[in-house]
Amino acid sequence: MRHVHIAILGAGTAGLTALSQVRKHTDDFVIINHGPYGTTCARVGFCPPCCSGCATTAMRAWPG
Repeated sequence: MRHVHIAILGAGTAGLTALSQVRKHTDDFVIINHGPYGTTCARVGFCPPCCSGCATTAMRAWPG
């Protein structure tokens, strides 16, 4: 069993932001994450919630 001072849960936007701050103070940490690191936007080039917002805006602008 590994004992660490800080555990970061998830490697999305919040987790990677936490990582950048934690590294300034200690190297005694672990990241617990399932799947690839990074945000959906960074990995695949779009963000599903953003796209739904764009679709809603487009529908409101549609004539008729």
